Amino acid sequence: MSKKEVKSTTKKPKTKSKKAVKSDFELNELQAQVLSLTKENDDLKKEMDEFKDQSLRALAELENVKRRKEQEKVDAIKFGNERLILDLLPILDAFQLAMSQGDVSESKDVVAVVSGFEMIQKQLEQFLEKSGVVRINAIDQPFDPNLHQGISQESHPDKDVNTIVKEMQPGYTLNDRVIRPSMVVVSTK
Repeated sequence: MSKKEVKSTTKKPKTKSKKAVKSDFELNELQAQVLSLTKENDDLKKEMDEFKDQSLRALAELENVKRRKEQEKVDAIKFGNERLILDLLPILDAFQLAMSQGDVSESKDVVAVVSGFEMIQKQLEQFLEKSGVVRINAIDQPFDPNLHQGISQESHPDKDVNTIVKEMQPGYTLNDRVIRPSMVVVSTK
């Protein structure tokens, strides 16, 4: 073979046609758009998850506020008459003190008056009981600063130390909350 023939048999590398170059460009362009849309989609999903989380937190906070307000409402109903009851307790104390003073004479008039006072006292006690008021049991109980207010001490060798030996003024609870502690005398050795 001659040199001319050799040259003709070697092929020149083909250059891409304009159509192929355009197709490659469009393909690259579409791939870039797909990547951009995928990133945008991921960002939107992340943002949606954040909004969902914020929404759930706000809903939980709303439920907590509702629950707190409902508890406050229940407490207001339970303890709304506390002031009235505190004002009634000295009256009850006076009735109890009056009833414990001396013997009733033989006079029918005095007996009738005392009987009337006893009925009024019972009505007051029933009203307080119906309102959720309970008298604190103090005598012979160990001293508890949450329930009792110690006003003095007395020596009582037969009693344990810090045992209540006298109740000077009864204490009361309203729906398990102390509204007035018992004023008591506590034993010492």
